[in-house]
Amino acid sequence: MQYGVYEKNNPLALHSICETKESAERWIRETAPEYIRRNYFMNKALRSSADFVVREYKREKR
Repeated sequence: MQYGVYEKNNPLALHSICETKESAERWIRETAPEYIRRNYFMNKALRSSADFVVREYKREKR
């Protein structure tokens, strides 16, 4: 099972796909603040790690 890091206010905004829930939480805790600080995100309303949530990632089959 894989986990995705999504924006809380935009469930379609997927920022990372991780193999475990722990690695997704680590991405939020360690990587997201650095990306916010460097203004990597187009959504400038993202201000902290609290703006992200981990959910199960379900890939659509084509």
